[in-house]
Amino acid sequence: MENLDSPSRIIPPLSVLILRRRLPTRDRLRRWGEDVPTACVLCSDGIENHHHLFFESEYSSSIWQTFASQIWDNPPTDLHSAAAWILQQHQPPNANAIALIKLIFQSSIYLIWKERNARNFTVVSSPTHALDRLLRDRLLSIKPRPPPAEYLLRFFLLIYRPP
Repeated sequence: MENLDSPSRIIPPLSVLILRRRLPTRDRLRRWGEDVPTACVLCSDGIENHHHLFFESEYSSSIWQTFASQIWDNPPTDLHSAAAWILQQHQPPNANAIALIKLIFQSSIYLIWKERNARNFTVVSSPTHALDRLLRDRLLSIKPRPPPAEYLLRFFLLIYRPP
């Protein structure tokens, strides 16, 4: 039986695969003997591995920095530092902020992986501001906590300033 406090119960499966470096990025495909290019499909500037794909490429860096910096003054700039901060067991100063940063983290990962696959298998590309729409749609579906907590969407709209 799985421990209810394990990271896989707190973080969705795609995020767990990324934290464990289990997604089939180009560096892993090459280790498996596949003949694929090493260059990152998002920026063509680095070797596509988990860290580069989700935090170093220009596309992913702009997504993460744009949204996370609305909550943190200096958001972590690597995958494991961001996950460690999110999973800290201390009481956050603002419950809405921690809920929103978890959603931003998960949605960023989803959007970046989706974009990577779209560029690999189709010619369709999405702008980096697609995360704004994804977040707003998700936040609309979340019911507010009991008073005095506010709607997460309202909190997001109060803090987020589009570039």
